[in-house]
Amino acid sequence: MYSIKSERGEKKTAKGVARSVVERNVRHEDYRRCRKELKSTREIQHRIPSENHKLKTVKIFEKLNKESPELLGKVLVISGDASLLNLGMNEDDKHLLLKEVSIVFHCAAAVNFKKPLEFLLINNALSLSNVIELCRKMRKFEVLVYTSTAYSNSNHLIFPLKEEVYRLSFHARQFLDVLK
Repeated sequence: MYSIKSERGEKKTAKGVARSVVERNVRHEDYRRCRKELKSTREIQHRIPSENHKLKTVKIFEKLNKESPELLGKVLVISGDASLLNLGMNEDDKHLLLKEVSIVFHCAAAVNFKKPLEFLLINNALSLSNVIELCRKMRKFEVLVYTSTAYSNSNHLIFPLKEEVYRLSFHARQFLDVLK
């Protein structure tokens, strides 16, 4: 759970980084559209309309919904699964992303460390690899912003940790090779 301060200093809470990213970006005039990826399930067709409606009731979007409800129209919920090739999207959604998207925020992760290692590798390492592969195919791609809910440099004894990428002592692909 994250706390986000509004312009007036109010604290608002959101589940996950993604909601704060959406709330902040839909306010920007140059921000044409946002796609929220929803994990595929058998009930996905029934959930998509309710997910669009649910945005209006989420606490972090209350102010936005009151002041400029049309901005939530920039959010398009699509079905997908970051652990699958092409994020598990249907061809129409994939074509739309490849054609229109220039900035990608990857905020999905599995942080239930009681799950099997294979599940964690697929949902954390493989999903990032799949997002990167999709970004490479995007016509207008400019930047990928990756955020992690989990602390990812716990093996370092250097304090304080700096705002930099700490290199692994092995190639990250070795994580994915474990799955084969």
